[in-house]
Amino acid sequence: MKYKILFDLSSLQGEDRKRGIGRWAKNFLNSFLSQSKLDYDVHFLLSDLYLDQTQKIQYILKEYVKGESNFHVWSGIPFDLRTGSEIDKSYYAFNAEMKKNIVEHLSPDIFFNFHQACGLGDYSVTHLKINNKKIKQVSVVYDFIPNQYPKEFLGSKIAKDFNKSYLRELKNQDYLVTISEYTRQQAIKILNYPENSIISVGTGISSKFVKKDNTTHDKAKREVKPKLFSKIKNPFLLSVGVFEWRINFES
Repeated sequence: MKYKILFDLSSLQGEDRKRGIGRWAKNFLNSFLSQSKLDYDVHFLLSDLYLDQTQKIQYILKEYVKGESNFHVWSGIPFDLRTGSEIDKSYYAFNAEMKKNIVEHLSPDIFFNFHQACGLGDYSVTHLKINNKKIKQVSVVYDFIPNQYPKEFLGSKIAKDFNKSYLRELKNQDYLVTISEYTRQQAIKILNYPENSIISVGTGISSKFVKKDNTTHDKAKREVKPKLFSKIKNPFLLSVGVFEWRINFES
């Protein structure tokens, strides 16, 4: 019997799709789906609040699924939690209930959430209270930046409440996946999360940056610089992060 996995693709629909969060999620998903030896019943959860992105994602992923029955779109009401209004809070709660009902109706063995932190400032809804204990919940953790710099990121009551909700939901997950060993250690410390239920999956290097020459067994000669860097003569540092003070570029 195949394991049924439901991927929540919120991070590939909102503004986060343009950042490292969306890129990591996209590459992880492509890598997972391209493994021919994996024999799972894969499903995707999308929102009609990002209808244009929903259609693009369906087109990109159609080669991995048979027909459109593996795509599930939930309908929601636009909201903005940054306003702090009770109306927007009620809209978020309504959307969360709608999305939760779909997840429980589909009853996957694994519900894989690429980004629990989505929701503040976009239409993503990720803080779900799933009652079906048979559904194993897995979430990806990218960092704990708000906890590291509370003055800069948790200055308002809205941000503090949302962050508390985010940490609470992470604790309720059955398993966590972090994008680095550093974040894994932070999760263990901040969340008091069991070490055997959290793994790190680091980022890789695209073939656009490093090409392999398989004609030789010499590892040093197998790594060939592509044309993209042919004009760079001096040593350089390749960074995939944004140019912000918190990334420590000044050092």
